[in-house]
Amino acid sequence: MQELFGYKIYEYDSLESTNTLLFERAKQGEKDKTVVIARSQTGGRGRRGKSFYSPKGTGLYMSVLMRKGVLLDSLNYLTPAVAVACVHAIERVCGKTCGIKWVNDIYIEGKKAAGILTETKCDFEKGILNYAVIGIGINLTAPKGGFPDEIKNTASAIFDECDEALRLALLQEVLLELDEILADFNPNRFMDEYKQRSILDGKQIEIITNDGTLPATAICIDDEARLIIKTSQGVLALSSGEVSVKL
Repeated sequence: MQELFGYKIYEYDSLESTNTLLFERAKQGEKDKTVVIARSQTGGRGRRGKSFYSPKGTGLYMSVLMRKGVLLDSLNYLTPAVAVACVHAIERVCGKTCGIKWVNDIYIEGKKAAGILTETKCDFEKGILNYAVIGIGINLTAPKGGFPDEIKNTASAIFDECDEALRLALLQEVLLELDEILADFNPNRFMDEYKQRSILDGKQIEIITNDGTLPATAICIDDEARLIIKTSQGVLALSSGEVSVKL
């Protein structure tokens, strides 16, 4: 265990999932600002039950525990806040321009370089968040032999080569940015940038549901972090969901 900027960091060679381990620790009373990092994940998770490819030596796979009395009405803003924090950190370290694919993916040059998975435990009687586990997976470099066939056309990495010093620099920047944006959790501080960073505006997309896909045109992201789309059914506002787009 090490400490960095007030964060207590546990690092492992391999885990099934950093989110899974930290969520279990959170249930047992683990303190705020605990971080779990893995060099690889055997069962890295994305949204809607998808897997997150996490081979050894090519990524920064981490989860951060946040215990903060955020009102449930504001929870929709948590992932956007983390996305903006990660964009700042990545751009500062690698110098490449990032975009955000609603709601939780970070893109570089038209391909996904990082993803975010936020899992929460809420007190519905009090209307507040008990704690959140914020999972962040960043592709540092492409694996030897390239990405697997199923993601090779959609995945990218932020570096051509990455040593331990660069990996540590990125970790430090991510933690600093998270600390700043979550300390004063005010959507007015990050929502304008989140909306401006959207890569979906004006694009033809597909909304992925349990019943299949729904073609749509992405219009914009509104002030409530909802994706506004136009479909054959009219204009809709999505608070959650998964979007497919060809860039």
